[in-house]
Formats: sequence, C-alpha cells, structure tokens
Amino acid sequence: MLAQQVARKYATALFSLAKEKAILEQVSEEFKDLKQLLDGHPQLMHFLTAPQILEDDKQKAVRQIFSERVSSGFLQFLLLMVSKHRVQHLGVTADYFEGLVREEKGILKAKVITAVPLSEELRLGLKERLERLSGKLIVLHPEVDQRIIGGITVILKDQIIDMSIRFQLDKLRDELLAVKVH
Repeated sequence: MLAQQVARKYATALFSLAKEKAILEQVSEEFKDLKQLLDGHPQLMHFLTAPQILEDDKQKAVRQIFSERVSSGFLQFLLLMVSKHRVQHLGVTADYFEGLVREEKGILKAKVITAVPLSEELRLGLKERLERLSGKLIVLHPEVDQRIIGGITVILKDQIIDMSIRFQLDKLRDELLAVKVH
C-alpha cells in the first residue's frame, strides 16, 4: 500500500509539472526509457536501493548515467527520488504516471481476461463496444487465464465486469450453501 501512495504522490506532482510545461509526451518517453534500462540492468536498481552505498555515490551515478539521456527536469526528479530513498518505487510511479497521461488523453486501459485467446474479430468488437459504453478510447490488454473456464472478465479502471463461468459457478455455490435444508 505504501508503494501505491508514494507512486501516486510523486507521479501526480511530476504530471502536474509536465502538463504545466507541456512536456507530458517527453516525460512519458523518459519514463519508458528508464523502465527499459532498469529492467535490462537489475544491478543498477540494486545499487540505487542498497543502504550501505552513500547517497552522494548514488547521486553521482544517476548524474553520470542519465544526464545525457533525459531532460534536466527528469534528472532532478530522479535525484529527488534518490535523496528521499524512493528509488524502489520508480516502476510503480512510472505506471501511475502513464495512467495519468492516458486519462488526460481520454484513453482507458481495459484488462480483458479470457480462458482462450480472443480472435482479432472478437477483440475489435469488444473494443468498439467498450468505447461506446465508456465514451473513451480503449486500449485492450488481453490476458489468458484458464482458471476462469470460459466467458470473459473485463477490468476497466476500478470497475470489474465478470461474465466468466468461474464467477457464475462460485455465485451458484454460494447460493446453494446459503439455502437451509430441513
């Protein structure tokens, strides 16, 4: 929970600043590049989060690695994360920032869970229907999970539409268990 709160706080502050300076796209790209770099070099994250390494050494490393790769504003943001010992939350912060950018653009991310992969035709139909219902542009993130048995589960922001067979069976089981037999 702390990671979510920290991410929200820092992402919202950076988002406001980037929006004010009209550099949302640039900061968004810098976050993507940062995540890619950290994913490709886990030892860098280990270095930046290691308590035995002095903050000055971490700050020097961040300047050395990122000064040519990112804008000065984003570099200052990274240095702030280092000085506040929040580097371990960079990934979640980046995700939260991307969510704010999507929201600003009127784009919703829809996680779609099915038991088998959706055909392109079904995917397009679902996308169009969700766009009509929400009034926003939808980006689908399909996921296959055989545990739902069949049907579909759609997660839109904080709304869950569960039409899976697993959900129906669980609901039926609960109803049957609630019945008193004499």
